[in-house]
Amino acid sequence: MQIVALEFRKSKRRNFWFAIIGLFVFTLIWCVVSTNTQLAKNSSPLMRTIIFNMMTIDNLIFPFLIALLTVRLVQPEHDNRMVQVLMTNGERPWTLFLAKFLTSSIVLLIGELLQAITIIIFGILKGNQVEQMGNILFFIAAVFLSGLVITLVQLIITFYVKRPSMPLCIGLAGSFLSLVTSGFLPKPLEIFIPWQYVALLNPFLLQKMGLVYNNLWPIYMLLAVGIIGILFILVKHEIETREKVPV
Repeated sequence: MQIVALEFRKSKRRNFWFAIIGLFVFTLIWCVVSTNTQLAKNSSPLMRTIIFNMMTIDNLIFPFLIALLTVRLVQPEHDNRMVQVLMTNGERPWTLFLAKFLTSSIVLLIGELLQAITIIIFGILKGNQVEQMGNILFFIAAVFLSGLVITLVQLIITFYVKRPSMPLCIGLAGSFLSLVTSGFLPKPLEIFIPWQYVALLNPFLLQKMGLVYNNLWPIYMLLAVGIIGILFILVKHEIETREKVPV
């Protein structure tokens, strides 16, 4: 954990944290307001509604938020040619990549836990019984896994593309796709678009009769775990292969 602590110390005085915090706060406010308005118009199941809304908003915000986070964490290493310095000194660039990934994942987990707390508080204020909040675990697991997929893809792009504009534009394009489609792309298509994995792993589906459980949700979760594992193996092999090339 020392490498993660070092990453946080290196970044603690940088201004991009205000943008990250602001985006998370925006998701909380937007979700509470939209859910409250929706519940006032119809009697939808409270917990399903707020979880579905929160994940729909995350599907819009996460691609750009994660792109911004990974770019700001990696860009100083590009500017200071840190990868080349590590290789020259016999250090492993894979350690640097892993540190960036773990740091990004911790930031996302903190934000997701804040979202879960907001959902719980909202449910309690609306009179929802605590024993009916088991769906919160589904929410945390789904958002965390989908966030890991997006983080890993964006970090790979950011690690190998020195210009920060390209990964930022890719993340922005992912958010724009969510804005245009509202997270309702066909599931088989979402499998091939990492930036749509929050929508793919949503445990609920919106149908004519309302919000229902997605019976294929466990399969999609296992698919996400498999993709994360495959990407880790591939990027680790690529980085270690580059270590063997003389600097």
